[in-house]
Amino acid sequence: MHELQAHTVLTVKGNQPTLYADLATYFADPLACYTQASTTDYECGRVEVRRIKVSTELKAYLAASWPHLAQVAQLTRTVTNRRTNTTTTEIVYLFTTLSPQQASPHHLLALVRGHWGIGAIRFAETSEKLGDGEQGGEKILDN
Repeated sequence: MHELQAHTVLTVKGNQPTLYADLATYFADPLACYTQASTTDYECGRVEVRRIKVSTELKAYLAASWPHLAQVAQLTRTVTNRRTNTTTTEIVYLFTTLSPQQASPHHLLALVRGHWGIGAIRFAETSEKLGDGEQGGEKILDN
């Protein structure tokens, strides 16, 4: 993707246990440096609050394994069902090649919200033809 001048936002899953543990440890630290944003949606009898913490502090630490990484994030989704008064919370970790100038915490929330079930979101930033014959612009990859 780097060669295509494209970017990605990926969810860190169990198949990357060391990266997952590194991100969980970092964001659990009360002294961690990050910016944050949140959204609240009221739909279908549910209240869904999404909070994202985004940091560039692990860029150098992770560079050997993830050379194009620009930011890491912790996304917490809290869903309250107003009918049953039950609440669930899910925490996921993300990393992206998008810089803070390209994707603020609010922008990352919107990207993840718009494509929650998609493993990779790629944005081609070129007007040249891509290898698949498409013009530059938004390109979404499904898992």
